[in-house]
Amino acid sequence: AAQGEEAMRHGRIEEALALYERALAVDPRRASYLHRHIGSMNERLGRLPVAEAAYRRAVEVNHLDTDAQRLLQAIQLRTGRASQGELLQAVQRDPNDAPALFNLGLAAYNAHDLAEAERRYRETLDHLLAWDGSPADQARLRATAQYNLGIVLGETGRREDAMRAYRAALESNPEYAYAHTNLGQLLVDTGRNAEAIPHFEAALRANPTLAAAQSGLARARGH
Repeated sequence: AAQGEEAMRHGRIEEALALYERALAVDPRRASYLHRHIGSMNERLGRLPVAEAAYRRAVEVNHLDTDAQRLLQAIQLRTGRASQGELLQAVQRDPNDAPALFNLGLAAYNAHDLAEAERRYRETLDHLLAWDGSPADQARLRATAQYNLGIVLGETGRREDAMRAYRAALESNPEYAYAHTNLGQLLVDTGRNAEAIPHFEAALRANPTLAAAQSGLARARGH
């Protein structure tokens, strides 16, 4: 599994997938974690039905794996297998269901309803501490919700607010390559190139093949 994580960090997705599958065969005690990562690698490779099946298996093995639940809901939204109505029902059953609130934000964003997406991402953050996820799950979801909130704020012209959201995401996950990249791009857009460079460098340490960070670093350096 550690080798899979290393391959994933360096953008070698097919290799990471093979390593996670090999680890699953020899260490079934970590089945939920490994199925979740197998799903994530397949999703990145565009194999959505395979990814969905892996996420579902992760939830079946461990119904407390809230990351797998969130990823399963998100991919079902993408493939039309889940509806906003089902997510709303989940929130009605448990108003502190932060993964469902997050996925409502994702659904609103995909429908180009940025105001609703912002509202749902903020609700996600407001309900995180009351949600019954583990501290690690809360930190991961907090980082992702702040990152997505930053995207919405940036797209609605609130650059400073977007930068604050990306910085908040990085407080929860200092190796969040996409948050570093988006923050760096906004810093360059506002003339703060020297401040942007360390963020692009951090993004590339976490994900050396991230093209947006590569081009952003070149732009920040004036190349």
